[in-house]
Amino acid sequence: MKKVLSQVMSVVLVIALITAILHGVDRFFEYKQSRAKCDAFFDASEDFDILFFGTSHAVMGYLPMELWDEYHVTSYSFSNYGQWLPVDYWLLRLALEYQKPKLVVIDTYYYDFDEKYSKDHLPYAHEELDGFPYSSLKKAAVDDLFPSDKRWDFLFPFSVYHSQWNSISENNFRSARDIYTYGQGSDESALNVDDTALLVKPQKDIDPVYNTEVQDVESVGKEYLEKSIELCQEKGIDVLLTTIPFVADENYTRINNGIYEIAEKYGVNFYNGLRENIIDVKTDLWDAGHLNSSGGRKWTNKLGEFIKNNYDISPHTEGDLFDQWNSDYNGEYMNFKIKKMSQNYSMENYLMLGADKHLSACVYISNVESYKNSEELNALLENMVGQKQLERLKTTVNDGGDYVLIVDKGHGEIEELDAHTAYSHDFSFGEVKYDEKYLSINQSDNYILEHFEDGSAPFMQIVLINELTNQVADVSRFSLVDEEQSGQRHA
Repeated sequence: MKKVLSQVMSVVLVIALITAILHGVDRFFEYKQSRAKCDAFFDASEDFDILFFGTSHAVMGYLPMELWDEYHVTSYSFSNYGQWLPVDYWLLRLALEYQKPKLVVIDTYYYDFDEKYSKDHLPYAHEELDGFPYSSLKKAAVDDLFPSDKRWDFLFPFSVYHSQWNSISENNFRSARDIYTYGQGSDESALNVDDTALLVKPQKDIDPVYNTEVQDVESVGKEYLEKSIELCQEKGIDVLLTTIPFVADENYTRINNGIYEIAEKYGVNFYNGLRENIIDVKTDLWDAGHLNSSGGRKWTNKLGEFIKNNYDISPHTEGDLFDQWNSDYNGEYMNFKIKKMSQNYSMENYLMLGADKHLSACVYISNVESYKNSEELNALLENMVGQKQLERLKTTVNDGGDYVLIVDKGHGEIEELDAHTAYSHDFSFGEVKYDEKYLSINQSDNYILEHFEDGSAPFMQIVLINELTNQVADVSRFSLVDEEQSGQRHA
């Protein structure tokens, strides 16, 4: 009897050892993005107020940390690239096993599609699903979403990761949190770290779309959107449907208008960004279909205002959670945004990223008239200062010469200076002194007005100030490139 028991125990130990080894290997080769993103969700000390679901439009348009800064509500984004509504539905079901938010916000793009997942975006589906442990619900999700030859990879991710044996790198030996730093509810998507979100590409001007024609849609996407709404209503959770602003054609607006009928059917709100004058196509898009960081902040702000006015979600004003989110925003998140600016090679992208309510700046431009697209330059600088008219800039563009702009986000002050006149003034971040060859803040060293040996200067020189610390965060210089007449970082 003892011999049989010993043999049984040996088998159990071997199985446990193999399981532990497979688990370790699985963690070694896994997509670190998935672990990091889902860990931020699972590690939350309290339920999030809001959960976001959607496509790449939502990756760029739902910014949890910006929503926190403006409205002090907590949120988490399950949005990802090529993530269609059937995947949203199953992610929602999985998420609700762990949390009960007050509001679920769903991006309705692709609701007219008849496929359940994007074959071109399978790695992003892994990024979302692999972080959830195996369960009967996860198996049901995988069985419903994917064909039989893909299911094993989602249920047992080792099978898809094992091919990485030939590409082992330092990252395989590091934890997900070492590589991907997330604030509460703010994965790297929320931080807009994808380089595309750091771009500005002016599009043809558009007006808000008020076309009321409706194109009938019966699709898999619509079916799963309605299932998501029904699921939330069964659990007593409010639902908000949205369409995030982009340059839509008339055909899409007719399709999109069908969302109003779904919203009415279920008694939920639909906030249609295509009918709102929120973004500027000259400054807020990285392509015709997606917001950049500037556009994402604007949309998140307006969305937050809509949520505040239509849902009973009380802002957090004190306590450990309040302190943690504030600390994440003021420290790690702001530092991350500034780092991305300091590494950006393009002047135009730098100005777009500078359209942030916590970033003040001193800007010196040499020979303004040499920039061939003055309308684009005006738009980017006016966007950076908060959509205020810069009259001296326009005059200098016409008359020629140098230009100085001081943007004080702390006090809401804008100063346009005669580049040939000495100036001194106290701003929220300190005393600025300027003359033709010198600019200092709080009597520190000269920050800008670097000149070359022939007396010329880089086209644009910028001192960036973090208003949360009142410290100079970055100094950048940009010269014009002859071929494109665009600004590129000066070495």
